[in-house]
Amino acid sequence: MCWLKKKSEKSEYAEVTENEEIISVEQQEIVTDDAETFQELEEEESAHYGSVANRDLVVLLDNGHASSTAGKRSPKLEDGTQLFEYEFNRDIVARLSRLLDAEGIHYEILVPEIDTDIALSKRAARANAFCDKYGVTNCLFISVHANAYGNGAEWTTPNGWEVYTCVGNTKSDAVATMFWEEAKKVLPTMGKKVRNGKNQPAGNDGPDYEANFTVLVKTNCPAILTENMFYTNKEECEWLLSDEGREAITKIHLNGIKRWIASKS
Repeated sequence: MCWLKKKSEKSEYAEVTENEEIISVEQQEIVTDDAETFQELEEEESAHYGSVANRDLVVLLDNGHASSTAGKRSPKLEDGTQLFEYEFNRDIVARLSRLLDAEGIHYEILVPEIDTDIALSKRAARANAFCDKYGVTNCLFISVHANAYGNGAEWTTPNGWEVYTCVGNTKSDAVATMFWEEAKKVLPTMGKKVRNGKNQPAGNDGPDYEANFTVLVKTNCPAILTENMFYTNKEECEWLLSDEGREAITKIHLNGIKRWIASKS
């Protein structure tokens, strides 16, 4: 469900460059008119709190894909190393969860499975079960990914960090802007690019890219999807495999979450 808001008349963001027009391969996962019925979660739920958790606000973490997902891996480096997106996504969520515990922030990991690729609609259904439990306005959905371009067999040049919301002016846009601003504080200092999604598609007035990904459209609470650099870019792949790279990506997410919490007070 997209949360509609009044369209802003002004934007402070720079115009999109020609290079910004590259489309994320994640757009293959757009919402369709399928008849799949949402399945409710089992009664056994594992809530995560730190010592001073704000129990009114809940972060819903979706680590994309699984070990069984076709593709979703980088070309091989000279030493045979590859980045597998499911592992990267889960490691970022694991690192983030430890920091959220330390900060006392309530979170839920929506997909603990590793080998089974949970359907996108079921991921949204799991998120919505928590929305029903804690309240839609108290939840934030974050789907963590890494980006790719090309056929997956060869290194390509597209690079940079992106954040997505569903199409239209929604309440998710403000959250995406918080995360984008946090990325701008971290990545350029490390020589990394933060991509600006203004006018992607036409009329979009924020820095987020917009696409009708299933998990963004069918999730009832504000929802964003982060594309954390391109693992099909050799330089970025090597960085994403490093502890430095993963700590930086985790920091962006933590600070974005803290911005969202502060905005709710």
